[in-house]
Amino acid sequence: MLLLQIVLLIGGIAWALINVQAYPLVADLGGRNKIGFFTGLYYLFSMASAIIAPGLLGLLMDLFSHPALFYGAALSFFAAFYFLKKGSSIVQNQQETVDASKNSAEM
Repeated sequence: MLLLQIVLLIGGIAWALINVQAYPLVADLGGRNKIGFFTGLYYLFSMASAIIAPGLLGLLMDLFSHPALFYGAALSFFAAFYFLKKGSSIVQNQQETVDASKNSAEM
């Protein structure tokens, strides 16, 4: 149990570092034309998670006892990391496409 708590502590620190980069990623995904729409989606899902997560994790704790909270938190860290990584690769692909079109237009 102590090992899981240490892993979650390190995960929490890492999550704070990731969370700082989440909004700039959202702004890059939206671009200038849709930055407001993507900002709205970002805040919609972040607030919805703050509403849904306590009840969902409380249910897991009722069904499977207290350690379920730590396993649920660890699972959510991995899911969030996956989606941020996926969004980052989308932004990189868009930038590579724009760079390639600029290079071909210059020739």
